[in-house]
Amino acid sequence: GSEMCIRDRPTLTLTGATTGAGISRQWAYGPVGGPYTNLLGTASTQSTATIPLGAWEVVCEVSCAGFPPPATTAPFAFTRYQTPTASAGSNSPVCVGNPLNLTGTTDIGTGFSWSGPLSYTNATQNPTVSASASTAMAGTYTFTATLNGCTSARSNTVVVVNNATAFYYATATPNGSWVNG
Repeated sequence: GSEMCIRDRPTLTLTGATTGAGISRQWAYGPVGGPYTNLLGTASTQSTATIPLGAWEVVCEVSCAGFPPPATTAPFAFTRYQTPTASAGSNSPVCVGNPLNLTGTTDIGTGFSWSGPLSYTNATQNPTVSASASTAMAGTYTFTATLNGCTSARSNTVVVVNNATAFYYATATPNGSWVNG
């Protein structure tokens, strides 16, 4: 059998003498071991895009007018898994010297991958890039989530690290005159 993610859309193709006058085809799928009652298309190729999540087998019945019985291909077995979603976030903007944290959100992912500036990589969902951020850590960080070998689309978050320059000053002005008397 073969394993694929819901985003995978492989096309099955018949080979051999499967075209010509009087030849017809009917693709179908069903649970492993049959019956194959879910009809698909009638062309010599068949997309698997409409087949739902789960373990399935696909067959094609080829008929030639006037020559019964039809021939059925060996089952093509596969399991289709759901692809996780991923969303990247952070506590940006942060000031130099403060912690820089990333946040990865996913619906079903159990494996994680982060990459970013300065060749940053991490395999945890919500890592701390640094307890003391530097301006060199600013930039785009990319997050993906994986389940059953199916990896989400990439999600990016842009991190801003500001210099912590502070200006402190105080002023005093007279607020009027007091006459004692």
